[in-house]
Amino acid sequence: MLCTVIASRLCDLEHKGSNFKLLCTMEDKGKLFDAKLLYGLMIVLSGVILFWIVTIVYGKMAGFTEELPINNYLLYLLFTIVPTAAIYTFQHSLSMIFKNQAIPFFVGVTGEFVGLFSMFLPQFPVLRKAVLWGYYGALQFVGLFGWDKETRYDHAYFAVLPLDWPAFALLIGLIILTYVIGKYIFSRKEF
Repeated sequence: MLCTVIASRLCDLEHKGSNFKLLCTMEDKGKLFDAKLLYGLMIVLSGVILFWIVTIVYGKMAGFTEELPINNYLLYLLFTIVPTAAIYTFQHSLSMIFKNQAIPFFVGVTGEFVGLFSMFLPQFPVLRKAVLWGYYGALQFVGLFGWDKETRYDHAYFAVLPLDWPAFALLIGLIILTYVIGKYIFSRKEF
């Protein structure tokens, strides 16, 4: 939701005041698209990194004495940053293209629900990769095993899953594709 709100707020002012017409007379539309994208990504990714740091610090303050598996935490950070960047790039493109910000909001909220519910359907792994918001689940690498209705958590344990590098590569490709298409459409738009 953070990506949707930030992308919308960074573009709404220009849409409401017809400021894109003024800005585009002074600067190339592509550069304007890039500047707003980088500014928004900086805000969103700062929040992700802050959350990551707070998680580690809170774990230490809560008394977890085990050695920190730094490689797993770095993978977690990577597998959180990349889907967040993909979602923000997509939301930014929609917010720059549509004057009515209800459209990007609707797409963002719908995507969030589909992505969330895709994690509750492990029998359909393709659903996680069908929407950008599902890649948080597609790239998760820790799973809960051994849980059942009778014993509940008595025999449950966590295990590290194999990493899904093809999904990661596909997501990088989707970021590039979304960026190129969004920038192309915005550059051709008349204000």
